[in-house]
Amino acid sequence: KEQYDIDIEKYNADKTKYDAEYGAYLNRLSEYNKGLIEYEEGLIEYEKQLAIYNENLSYYNAYQQVITATGDNPYNLFTSAVGNAENPQFCYKNAINGNATCYKHVLAYLLLPEGTSQNEHTTTIGASLTVTEGTSTAGSGDKEPGYSSISSNGKAGALDKVRAAMTTPDPRDTSKYFFVCDGDDDNDTDNGLQNNLKTAIEEGKTGTDLDLIRLTSDYYETTDSEGNTIYELKTLYQKAVDIMYLIKNASTYHFTGEIAENVLKNFTDKDMKSLNIEAPAHPTMPSPPAPFTETPPTFLATEPTPPTAPTNVFKIYDKALAQWYINLWYAMEGMDEAQQLDTVYGEDAEFSHYQINNVAHQTTFVEVEPLSSNKKQVNNFYTVIPDDVATDSNWIEFNINNGIVTLKQIALRTNGDLTWEGTEFSSTSDMYEIEDTSAIAKAEAEYQKTLYQIQAEDKEFDAKIKKLDTEHSALKTEIDSIKNVMSKNIEKSFNAFS
Repeated sequence: KEQYDIDIEKYNADKTKYDAEYGAYLNRLSEYNKGLIEYEEGLIEYEKQLAIYNENLSYYNAYQQVITATGDNPYNLFTSAVGNAENPQFCYKNAINGNATCYKHVLAYLLLPEGTSQNEHTTTIGASLTVTEGTSTAGSGDKEPGYSSISSNGKAGALDKVRAAMTTPDPRDTSKYFFVCDGDDDNDTDNGLQNNLKTAIEEGKTGTDLDLIRLTSDYYETTDSEGNTIYELKTLYQKAVDIMYLIKNASTYHFTGEIAENVLKNFTDKDMKSLNIEAPAHPTMPSPPAPFTETPPTFLATEPTPPTAPTNVFKIYDKALAQWYINLWYAMEGMDEAQQLDTVYGEDAEFSHYQINNVAHQTTFVEVEPLSSNKKQVNNFYTVIPDDVATDSNWIEFNINNGIVTLKQIALRTNGDLTWEGTEFSSTSDMYEIEDTSAIAKAEAEYQKTLYQIQAEDKEFDAKIKKLDTEHSALKTEIDSIKNVMSKNIEKSFNAFS
C-alpha cells in the first residue's frame, strides 16, 4: 500500500507534466494552423491585389505612351501654365480672384487645337458650345492669342501638349479619352469622394439648379445593360467643355463669386492631377509559415494497480485461545464455514501457528442515539461499539445498570456442548467495580472548597444585615425625636393664642 501510494503520486505528477506538455504542443499546433489560414487568406488577397496591379500597370504603361508623345508629364506642363491654388499664375490667378471669365483662356487652349479658328462641342446637358480663337483684341474670342497672359508668357505650347494628352484615346476603350476626373465634387479631401449629381437627383432638384450641378460635377448619369441608372466619371476634356459653357453663360447659372471659385479650384487643383499617374506598387506575396515538424509528446506510463487488501489472518499460538474465538464466533451467529481451526506449519514442517478461517461481514455505519457524534458498525450478527464509547465508564455503568447491555458467559455442559448464558454483573467474578479514590478525593476537595466559599459569603451577608439593622434603628430614633419636638411646638403655639 505504501509503495502504491508512492507509485500513484509519481504517476499523477508525470501525468500532470505530460498534460501540460501536450497542452503546449496543441497551442503551438493551433498557432501554426492559424498562421496557415492567415497565409491562405493572404494569398487570396494577394491574387486580388495582383489583378488590380496588372490593370493599373496596363493603365500606367498607356500613360507612359502619353508622356512619350507629349515629351513631358502633362500635369507638370499644365501647372507651368496656370500654377495652383497656393501659387496661381496668369489667367488662373485672375479667375479665382473675382474674374472667372479669364479662365476661358485656359480652357480655350485645352479645347481648341492649334491652327483651328473654332471648334464645336456638346455639354453634359446636351447644349452646344462653340470655342473660337479670336485675335489679340480683348473680347474677340475665347483663346485670344496675343492678348491673354498665357500667350504673352509663352505658355501656349505647354497647354497645347496638355490638350493632346487630354484627347488621347483610352487603349482599353478607344471610344473614350484616357484621362478622367478624380471623382470628388468637394474640395474637402477629408470626407471621401462626393457625388453632388447623385445627391441632387435624390433630393429632387430640377431645372437650372440641376443643370448647374450636372455641369460642375465629375459625374454624368447613364444606364447599365439592365436599364438601371448609374454614374460614371467625366473625362477631363468633357469637364473642361462644361466649365467653358458655364463661364460663357454665367448670368444664367449664377456662375460667379464663391461658386465659380470652388468649381475652378476643383478642376485645376484636383481633377487635373489625374494627368499625373504614378507607377503602381507590386503587391507583396505573403510568406508561408515555417513547416510544423513537431511530434506530439508521448505518455507511456501505465496507472499503477491498487493493491488488493489481504484477507485478515490472525496468528494464534494458544490453541485454547483459538478455540475461544471459535466459540465467540458461534455466539455471534457467524457463518458455518468459518468455524474451522487450522494448524499452520512452517517450511521446516515445524508448528507455526493456529489460524481461524474467518469471512469478513459487510460493514455499514449508523448514528448512535443520543450520542449522535459517535458511530457504531452494524453488520448481520454483531455490533462493534466505538472505542470512545466503550471506554467511557459512565456509559458502561448506565447501560449495564439499565439492562441496555447484557452479559453472557460460555458454559460447558456435561455432554460437551458449549452454550452462552446470560449473567448478572453482580454474579460474575470476571468483572468487578472499584472506586476511583483519586477522583473521589478530588471531588471531595472541590466540594470542601465550594462549601468554604459559601460559608464565607454567608458570614459577609450576616455582617451587612446587622449593619443595616443598626442604621435602621438610628434613623427610627431620630425620626421619633423630630416628631416629639414638632408636637411640643404646636402645643405651645395654641396656648399663646388662647
